[in-house]
Amino acid sequence: MLLITSLVRAEEDLESVAESSTEAREYYGKWEVDNDDGTLIRYSTHGGTVWGHRLSLVKTAGSCDKDQLLLIWSTYEKDLESLKNSHVEMDIEIGSAIFKSTESRLDYFQPTLDNGFELSFKILTISSPFSLSEEFMLALANTDSAEITFTGPSKFLDKLDIKSDLFGLDEFKGAQDKARALCDNIEGMP
Repeated sequence: MLLITSLVRAEEDLESVAESSTEAREYYGKWEVDNDDGTLIRYSTHGGTVWGHRLSLVKTAGSCDKDQLLLIWSTYEKDLESLKNSHVEMDIEIGSAIFKSTESRLDYFQPTLDNGFELSFKILTISSPFSLSEEFMLALANTDSAEITFTGPSKFLDKLDIKSDLFGLDEFKGAQDKARALCDNIEGMP
């Protein structure tokens, strides 16, 4: 549970850093790599259907050889409190392989402008509590797209107007290599 909260906070921190400093991120095609100026490195790309959907992989200093999945999704639905920290099921189709996830957890936050105005949509964060397999990472590196489709539970699906999105994987390998190099550099610092 602590890891999921940390990843969600890291996502918010990375967004804040990325918005405030263009030097904090590098681009590889549609992929961007950014650092929270601490111990987390994120490399991510936007959805093909909804720009605000994001497929992110996160590395943590001290575990640079491991990646965790963090998805950002959006919904206009209300009453999400009962779903907070619930398990989300999804299929991730990468090339001809389909990876099923039933252990990912859901969290959300309400975006608010500096003047206090709350936007009409909610940002959902879906994170995996485990490191991604070598097979999964190789599939990402060796194909041109990944489609993520949420499959359950129904009380979660009812809150989504868009249940799947396609993410381009061109330049994934360059982004992955840069994320690893940044992470290794953090580990090497005193």
